[in-house]
Amino acid sequence: MKDKSLYLEIKQAFEQVARPLEQARWRHAFENGGDEDVLTELRKFQNEDGGFGHGLEPDFTNPFSSPIQTWAATGILRTLALGRHHPVMVKTASYLASSFDPVTRRWPFTIRTNNDHPHAPWWHHDDDAVDNFNPSAALAGFLVRHVADPLALDCANKVLADALESLVHGQQPIESHELRCFIQMIDDLTALDLDHPFYHEMRERITHEMINTVCRDKNAWFKDYVTKPSDLVQRPDGLLGDVFKPLIITEIKEALQARGPDGLWSVTWSWHAYPEAFEKAKKDWQGMIALHYMSLIHHFDD
Repeated sequence: MKDKSLYLEIKQAFEQVARPLEQARWRHAFENGGDEDVLTELRKFQNEDGGFGHGLEPDFTNPFSSPIQTWAATGILRTLALGRHHPVMVKTASYLASSFDPVTRRWPFTIRTNNDHPHAPWWHHDDDAVDNFNPSAALAGFLVRHVADPLALDCANKVLADALESLVHGQQPIESHELRCFIQMIDDLTALDLDHPFYHEMRERITHEMINTVCRDKNAWFKDYVTKPSDLVQRPDGLLGDVFKPLIITEIKEALQARGPDGLWSVTWSWHAYPEAFEKAKKDWQGMIALHYMSLIHHFDD
């Protein structure tokens, strides 16, 4: 970050609320911290079955492993230089192989035990809900790019086949959170340079949805729960990174103006329940949001 005084100001505020995990990720991203420091903190959220829980994604506190919390972990693992046979990767792949639903050919969006612990309403489990490609598309992309477990890869390939069918032949708009998972999937396939016969059709559909989904009203970005540019693009080398760059630069400028009195950003949503747990979640999110915007500045501030 070019403005060192602003960097230190945000860092000081960040350190007041951020979990040890986010503090280790900050050091890793901006201060030459090591992979092992991040892994030490991330392992605290990993269960014996290889999946992740314990509120890694702060809006539900279920200690048991879930695909969504494991998806949150993969977002961190992607930033580390780990091989396919690293123990954390092996355990993660084992959990994903065992938690895959062969009937729906998806990983479930929620699990029943979510309802036994404080959670945001969107993480409440409903037996009748139909799973889409959130988080399955992103998990499938992660697996084919980063792990070697044949059972997990078989699950991933089933998801990729269904995702291909949905993207190439589907007509309905893609929900924004599901879209983010498709973006992660296509970024992984791009990195692998796979010669897939329908790759370009998938990419075209996803880019079309990105352009139509992003909220361009900067006045809404920090007041309402909308799809901001950086929800879809986090790096210049990502899908549509060049197209979204002017929007990302504008968002960064607006973000720096939208900080609260504590020097950080507040969430734009509420649980409407579990007030004590939500207060803790809000602080955890403040650390994560600060890390997010500092990462954007790091990657896009020329």
